[in-house]
Amino acid sequence: ADYGPSWREHRRFALMTLKNFGLGKRSMEERILEEISHVCTHLEVNAGKSIDPQTLFHNASCDIICSILFGSRYEYEHEFFQTMIKMMSENSKIANGPWGMVYDTMPLLRNLPLPYQKALRDYNTVNMYVSGIVNEHRATRVPGEPRDVIDCYLDEMEKDKAQVSFEDRHKMPYTQAVIHECQRMASTLPLSVFHCTTRDTKLMGYQIPKGTLIIPDLSSLLHNVKCNIESAKRNQR
Repeated sequence: ADYGPSWREHRRFALMTLKNFGLGKRSMEERILEEISHVCTHLEVNAGKSIDPQTLFHNASCDIICSILFGSRYEYEHEFFQTMIKMMSENSKIANGPWGMVYDTMPLLRNLPLPYQKALRDYNTVNMYVSGIVNEHRATRVPGEPRDVIDCYLDEMEKDKAQVSFEDRHKMPYTQAVIHECQRMASTLPLSVFHCTTRDTKLMGYQIPKGTLIIPDLSSLLHNVKCNIESAKRNQR
């Protein structure tokens, strides 16, 4: 992450949304207790058999996360659910091990067929599956009535498709430059609006009495090379 404006905006949105879905609140405890009931059921069904507790608690914690992100949990025997947990566990080991350090510190080696390539393949596999869930949410969601984090994200993306407002102009220097240049070339009001002096004044050595009609020649100004260069420099600053 570059920790720039985009990262800060995503972080703000993620924290706000997760809090709305119970992070740090009693409603999160309810999700956990609900999942514990599934853990107990699994233990009862497998009474007298050997089980891997690490796998069991991976299943439980991942299901709690899935219920927040996707709006539903998976059965522990679900094929892709198990595959996803396995891939994420392996990727965590790669990312926190020596091959992760190699990938981060030596970008020139990233295209070589080294072990960290498996982590990238696993990531793409999970990403494709989640993209399918997102597309399903797009087809079934009710705007403004989010069922999970994905729906909240889609609602937020829809908000960003409001038209550009006047306040956005400071973030659009190229658009402003094009508009200003079009106005300069068009010279739609070559003599601008007539004015009148409100008091006796002096301009460039000329005495202008109060009440004198002033007719500015904007066309000469808009096509003055020196003035345009100075204006461009000010805009860049």
